[in-house]
Amino acid sequence: MCTKTPLISIIVPVYNASDYLDKCIESILAQTYNNIQIIIINDGSTDTSDLIIEQYANKDKRVRAINTDNNGVAAARNIGIDMAEGVLIGFVDADDWIEADMYDSLYTDMLFYNADVSSCGHNKITMCGERLVNFSECVGNISLYSDKQSIMKYSIHTYPYLWCKLFKKHLFEGLRFPEDKAFEDLHLIYQLLERADIISCNPAKKYNYLQRPSSLSQNVSTPAAFDVFDARVGMCAFISTSYPTLLPLALPKLYMALIWIAERTCETKSTYEIYQHKLDEAIETVRTYPYISCGISQNDELLLKLLLSNMKHIAITAFLQKKVSCSNDIT
Repeated sequence: MCTKTPLISIIVPVYNASDYLDKCIESILAQTYNNIQIIIINDGSTDTSDLIIEQYANKDKRVRAINTDNNGVAAARNIGIDMAEGVLIGFVDADDWIEADMYDSLYTDMLFYNADVSSCGHNKITMCGERLVNFSECVGNISLYSDKQSIMKYSIHTYPYLWCKLFKKHLFEGLRFPEDKAFEDLHLIYQLLERADIISCNPAKKYNYLQRPSSLSQNVSTPAAFDVFDARVGMCAFISTSYPTLLPLALPKLYMALIWIAERTCETKSTYEIYQHKLDEAIETVRTYPYISCGISQNDELLLKLLLSNMKHIAITAFLQKKVSCSNDIT
């Protein structure tokens, strides 16, 4: 790669990732696109992550080590954005690794298509090394989204992954991840993508996502589930105001989030007692939108109709007795 290529700032938040960190950092340092700044934020780790990061910072001037208190991944990413010197920004999670040409490929697509965001595919890998067959947001040839309607359709349907994308830094002006929310990317991704004029989506799988049993996405607490719901409420409010014709595409995401928090709230009788009021408020929020019968399974649609009707107690009882469950991926 030519040394005149623009600087890419790659942000890596770290919390107790010492078992995976070497592989992650080595894969970034091995990029064929070498004009990179690697900002690694140690988010108050209690293992040896800080020592590993310092070793790499001492060996390679492209690595910048930041140590902070444990304030969460959103705060760590925000620090990285604030410290980014590049005009382009990428994200890598500390337990994942990337193919050697990932940023070369993403930048090439960005340059060729004059895109503000370029995206690639990913592999989902278990702890045993098995590659899982998973949905890809990019299928077949490279997809381009070059008008606001198609960009917003993409933002509704795509998974909210930051790490398989390359962003122009200006998209983050005035936008940061909410530090008081879990699944912070859900709250921000649609706003970032809406600012883009062109988005390219390449199906080539360049990012390797390690599916760990202990990760947040695999162990979602009831409060975190409500954060997902809040993100979907924000997205629907944004779309209903700015892109009202696309609201029918976004509402199924809100519906599934409501069913999901109902299931989490009813995990035990004690959790129901704690979160019943919040669930009631969430139901009222969904009732403010027109009901559209589309995009969810028959099982979920029945649960939704019960929750939104005067017979919500039937759905609540079914959840409490473990007779039903949410059947779709809510992210």
